[in-house]
Amino acid sequence: MARALPLDCRLTDVEKIERGFTLSGFVQDLKILEEEKKASGQEFKEKIDSKVFDVRSLAKIIKQGFEIRLVEVVEERDYIRCTVSIVRTDTGEIVSTRSMAVEDAQEEMAFDDDRHNGSIAYLGEG
Repeated sequence: MARALPLDCRLTDVEKIERGFTLSGFVQDLKILEEEKKASGQEFKEKIDSKVFDVRSLAKIIKQGFEIRLVEVVEERDYIRCTVSIVRTDTGEIVSTRSMAVEDAQEEMAFDDDRHNGSIAYLGEG
């Protein structure tokens, strides 16, 4: 069963360029707001603070080269090594591995009632 976890995702060159364009837009917006602030006084302080936050956040992402995103992952059980690994479905990378708990070793069995017409067959009996 797949689920999503927030994980580091390396930015591609295209994503870095896209983030750079977004950042430049934030910087331009910030300059405009600062000019409007001079004309209007305190009215724009909140807007400026918000845009400063946007600029700092995106600049940090670009500098680090990754950001946290929800990524679909699956659990893979290794019954020989008694481990459970969390694996990214987008890259196949193992995110984490832990020892298998007793609950992990128990598998749910799916019963196909249509196939057996609701009856149970015992080994050795016709």
